[in-house]
Amino acid sequence: MGMRYARKQDPKSCFLRGIEILTVGQFLNLLRNALPNLIAWWATGKNIFIAQSLLVLQADILTFAGLAFMLIALLKCLKASDGCILLLGIAMNIAALPIHTYVKMPENYLAGQFAGFFVLTDFCGHRRTV
Repeated sequence: MGMRYARKQDPKSCFLRGIEILTVGQFLNLLRNALPNLIAWWATGKNIFIAQSLLVLQADILTFAGLAFMLIALLKCLKASDGCILLLGIAMNIAALPIHTYVKMPENYLAGQFAGFFVLTDFCGHRRTV
């Protein structure tokens, strides 16, 4: 809806909106995760809270929206038709389940969270065995 009814629909504006959404999303993750963990560390002195406060990369709805705006901007730069964009979206949705099921994701938590920006991963960064 935000793309369709925006005043400016050129690729540059769409890309900049994606960057803005990603920035706001990461800022909210800092407030939601880093700040409470730092307060918990200060209150308890347990170092586990320091480690958790540094792992603020998370794939959530704002990350998805920001990356979607950036992908649409790229596709507009490539002069992709609406039908091509629709088919690409359908193909990406169909490919999500096999990728999640059969592709081994990184065991590292931070790398797993980063991979979660682009493909479906388990929240904790560890994969179940197939």
